Amino acid sequence: MNGIGALDQRPTGPRLLLVRYLPGLVGETARLVHVCPAPRTAESIPEVLTAYCSERFEREDVELLEGMSGMPCTWCLLRSP
Repeated sequence: MNGIGALDQRPTGPRLLLVRYLPGLVGETARLVHVCPAPRTAESIPEVLTAYCSERFEREDVELLEGMSGMPCTWCLLRSP
């Protein structure tokens, strides 16, 4: 999994990743879907991801989503390209 479908097909700018906390790490209401930029040149997912809302995630604490699945983070949606 390396992006969010059609939005990730942009030829320039960062690769966009949709992430949310793994089940059990936080309550269900805190499992918002966040948008995180990642360098296009990197072959792997960075160990630390910073969402457009400024929340930071350790790679092992989140699941990567292929598309929007759940409640989105409003700040990420407003600030993402």
